[in-house]
Amino acid sequence: MTNKKILVIGGVAAGTSAASKAKRIDPDADVKIIQDEKVVSYGACGMPYVIEGIVKDFQELIERPADVFKKKYQIDVITNSSAQKIDRVKRKYMQMICKVE
Repeated sequence: MTNKKILVIGGVAAGTSAASKAKRIDPDADVKIIQDEKVVSYGACGMPYVIEGIVKDFQELIERPADVFKKKYQIDVITNSSAQKIDRVKRKYMQMICKVE
């Protein structure tokens, strides 16, 4: 029997939460997160507070760095990339690497 493969598109708070929940439900699943930015697991709703200066450092919005997902939860995180096309029949996605400086 092959392990279930789960791809979560979007690695901010909701995406990382969904990936973590999927892994808890099925620990043998191959779970990947693809995120078009280099940062994952942050509360995007807090961005206005960073811009306004109420939250002094963007890092305060980050719950877990990307490497923690692999080390602690066995969830692969692909950053600076986006899924350009999903083929549900073949269960494949076409990935595009986005260079973020």
